Amino acid sequence: MEKQNKRTVIVGIFVFAALVIFVLGVMTLGGQKNLFNKGATIHAVFAEVNGLQPGGNVWFAGVKVGTVQAISFNNQGKVDVEMNINESSMPIIKQDTKAKVGADGFIGNKIIILSGGSASAPVVKDGSTIQTEAALSTDEIMATLQENNRNILTITDNYKTLSNQENNGEGSGGKLVNDEQL
Repeated sequence: MEKQNKRTVIVGIFVFAALVIFVLGVMTLGGQKNLFNKGATIHAVFAEVNGLQPGGNVWFAGVKVGTVQAISFNNQGKVDVEMNINESSMPIIKQDTKAKVGADGFIGNKIIILSGGSASAPVVKDGSTIQTEAALSTDEIMATLQENNRNILTITDNYKTLSNQENNGEGSGGKLVNDEQL
């Protein structure tokens, strides 16, 4: 009987320790994702969000200030992004602050980047909607790169023509370079 009680106490201690570890783990992960932090909810309306997901970070001046809580469509077919901003960061976010969708690294997760905001503007309030900026899309970047490639090809072709003329002694520069008396 005493052996049975001892075993029950040991099992009870292990179950209690497992519960403590579980609760600490939930609190730690919850703190990282701001699940238990107080804050204000602000909104931004975008034409497109380029793969932004709930749980994504919100950054202001390179510092994480909140997380994306929800993404939904509004009546006009635009995308409404709901963000939870940390209570400690609220005083720095002004009503004229602008939001845009960016990337965390070159091929990283999509994030919201807050920027601007004049010192004289009032602080954004819980439930407010801030202005947005259109971010460059991948298609626009690729179109710019294609145009740059065409320009480089033209410059290279022109240089090739000039160097061939110079080697053949054509033009003033070619005559000067190929003149053996100099």
